[in-house]
Amino acid sequence: MSNIEKISVALPAETLELLDAAVRSGEYASTGEIVRVAIDEWTHKRDVQDKAVARLRGLVIEAENDPRPSLSEDEMDSVFDELEGELQALIDAPDAQSGAPVANKVA
Repeated sequence: MSNIEKISVALPAETLELLDAAVRSGEYASTGEIVRVAIDEWTHKRDVQDKAVARLRGLVIEAENDPRPSLSEDEMDSVFDELEGELQALIDAPDAQSGAPVANKVA
């Protein structure tokens, strides 16, 4: 296991009460566990965003190099619908560490 470092974080009283309530209810063992889960989910979300950006960059390069005629508006809508589905699948994929999906939905 890696070295563990302790940090201090200032939070509003309302947020601390929410964390304490979650611990008291038994949902989490400690506020530290809540923070670790939140960081795991944040990390997963960033990974999803990085993959989505890389995929879009690849598609832009592919489109720029494509000698075929430009797509119609309907064809573009279809491509964007497909990409939105791929992004949503990445978001819904369980996180490797927590096993929980990222709860955000593609707008």
